[in-house]
Amino acid sequence: YSILLTARNDTGDMVRALEAGADDYLTKPFNQAELLARLQVGLRLVQLQSSLARRLSELQRAVVAQNQAQEALRISERRYRLLFERNLAGVFRTSPDGRVIECNRSAAQILGYDSADEVLALRLEDIHWTRESRAEFMALVMAQRSLANIELKLRRRDQNPVWVMANISYVEHD
Repeated sequence: YSILLTARNDTGDMVRALEAGADDYLTKPFNQAELLARLQVGLRLVQLQSSLARRLSELQRAVVAQNQAQEALRISERRYRLLFERNLAGVFRTSPDGRVIECNRSAAQILGYDSADEVLALRLEDIHWTRESRAEFMALVMAQRSLANIELKLRRRDQNPVWVMANISYVEHD
């Protein structure tokens, strides 16, 4: 903490001193009480500066941690996306009302479609062999929430049947 002490009471000198890095400016004559008061103010400013520096350091660490978490999430999402898209098994997600939300290329090929986008335009009624089989299937999914190695007869694009071994998980989210 630096204080400029001078006999000159010149505003221009004070401005130049502060611009040069002085923390405070005192002029003579002054009494001991005034000096003590100014030193106490200076001490409070040093304490405030120290407190602000600690808080700024905490905020910087929080920002770094948040950036690291966001980068880890981006990496995780990229890994998931690659796993989903490059999986040789057919994988797709649907909504409870039967819309196909997400589909990988393998699922599209199993169902006889050229791209996943074509499957996204479908509903589960278009894929299940019959409406009754879909209704039975949905009742089973809703009752058990998770099905492993269940055989399903589905309908390919060319209207021929395809038998698949499926693993289904009902996942609720927002």
